[in-house]
Amino acid sequence: MSLLSLAIETSGRNHAVALSADGKIVETTDAKSFLTSYPQETGMQAPGSSSVLLPMIRSVIGAADVKPSQIGLISVTNGPGMFTGVRVGVVTAKTLAYALDSPLVAVDTLQACAVASILRHRLDSGRIVKTTINAQRGQLFAASFRVETAEGGGAYCVPVTEAHIVDPAQWVSDLEPQDFLTGPGLKMAAELLNTALEQFPSVEVEEEACRGCDVATVAAIGERKFHAGELASAWELKPIYFRPSAAEEVRLGEK
Repeated sequence: MSLLSLAIETSGRNHAVALSADGKIVETTDAKSFLTSYPQETGMQAPGSSSVLLPMIRSVIGAADVKPSQIGLISVTNGPGMFTGVRVGVVTAKTLAYALDSPLVAVDTLQACAVASILRHRLDSGRIVKTTINAQRGQLFAASFRVETAEGGGAYCVPVTEAHIVDPAQWVSDLEPQDFLTGPGLKMAAELLNTALEQFPSVEVEEEACRGCDVATVAAIGERKFHAGELASAWELKPIYFRPSAAEEVRLGEK
């Protein structure tokens, strides 16, 4: 029987969901497309609004003509990313996993960006991929991954550095000549990066249109982790925040 998987990606401004069967995307949508096609569903809320996510999930399930009870896996990006978006995505995934009694898998956003680039550009084994996401307050979320070749073909990546928060200037100063760079955070470091590329012209920078976290890649990583037994608990899974939200910091400072 085919494994029917629901993938949820809410770490960026344009939330996305996908339904896949044994690694092949069956139905997918993102918030911008969904709001254009079905504005009455959500009262034209913003693409990053929490009110968009459940109607999108309902839409892809309905378009695929399947029942929610048939979903055998739920994959969700648990950060790093936009504070509210990540929280909404994780809570939604945990609730669905519990209600449907489906296995749950957490996908690191930075790793998903790296894997998408590896597959898109067929990067060689051993290549280092560095990914970044805007962490706000003038900082970046960043991590590095090494390309590996899987048994039987295909490629994946293993962490070289764990996800962390870094200043753009420090991140750029740590670049190496053969690095491949991706992630939406590159836009924030663009000026510094252009200067660094004069010193390291062999560094490759992915085109801006491809730097976001792709929900199809989230689905693929989710299925890989599922088959490897790397499951998350619907009770214990938490978003990757690294620090409190701005509102929480204000509240804590007032105590």
